[in-house]
Amino acid sequence: MRVAFLGHGNVGGALADRLQRLGHEVTVAAADPATSDAPELPDYLSGLTPGALAGNLVFMVEARGPNGAPLATLPAEVNMNVRYDDADVAGLNEAALIVSHLDQPGNAWRPAPKLIRDPDTNFLAASVTAMGAYAVHAP
Repeated sequence: MRVAFLGHGNVGGALADRLQRLGHEVTVAAADPATSDAPELPDYLSGLTPGALAGNLVFMVEARGPNGAPLATLPAEVNMNVRYDDADVAGLNEAALIVSHLDQPGNAWRPAPKLIRDPDTNFLAASVTAMGAYAVHAP
């Protein structure tokens, strides 16, 4: 089985390690905490914001098949989990945070369905069915 994790937290890191030990191919994509470099986003995102962004939480969802080739669509609904710092949401209504997807080609941000918020633990979860750009923001 091929598994990918976005981010490397306490739960994801432990789960990735365990799955790897069981023989599964695991990919972990995470920013380097020692740098402030954000991943390179496509040019079409320049100037497009869905509202008041939570920190720098704009990212791309991509998928690859068993042979490593990019897929045109996600094969199934994917659960996306996002953890953020208090500094990311300073001045925002944390209880109203949204995860949105940039719908192409109209450049319209659409809220992800099945959103779960837990401001006490700085956590969001959403179901996503499309690849592309996502952002965490306040309305």
